[in-house]
Amino acid sequence: MATVVTKKVPFNFVLLIVPAVCALILGHSVEETSTFIVGQLSSMMESAGFMLLFAFLYFQMLTRPGCLTPSSQR
Repeated sequence: MATVVTKKVPFNFVLLIVPAVCALILGHSVEETSTFIVGQLSSMMESAGFMLLFAFLYFQMLTRPGCLTPSSQR
């Protein structure tokens, strides 16, 4: 927590390393911990993929009819 507050370590790094270290301290094996990490990353990437797909389709629909064109160019 102190590393995030003082901004000495990137937040994303802390979100990955701290849970992995805690899992190892709590007695989970390296294989179980790697399974946790890979599962979480794949879940996160799936969500990010859906968000990117939605954003692409949404902005494509808005640019076609000219919704994002500045009013001075209409």
